[in-house]
Amino acid sequence: MKTGLSERPGKRSYKWIIVVGVIIALAVLLTPVQRRRKDGGTVEYKSLIYNVIKLHALEGGSADGDPMIRVGTVIELFGKEIYNETRLEKLEQNR
Repeated sequence: MKTGLSERPGKRSYKWIIVVGVIIALAVLLTPVQRRRKDGGTVEYKSLIYNVIKLHALEGGSADGDPMIRVGTVIELFGKEIYNETRLEKLEQNR
């Protein structure tokens, strides 16, 4: 008597191996590594697929001699910049 099922007994376990492999691959590709730069407080979150940079970097001075900092966020996906909102601000010093 045929049951109408054409699956082999080991086919189900093969599917689970593929699902687990895809989950592990995504975890590796999407898990970021945090890196702090020594330029005034910039933090970079980098994975194999994307890169997010929270800028807080000391830049050169302005025309009147005040030090400037670059602040903002940069997002890269597959090495291409998709978002960039950075600006220069005067560094406020407590005197």
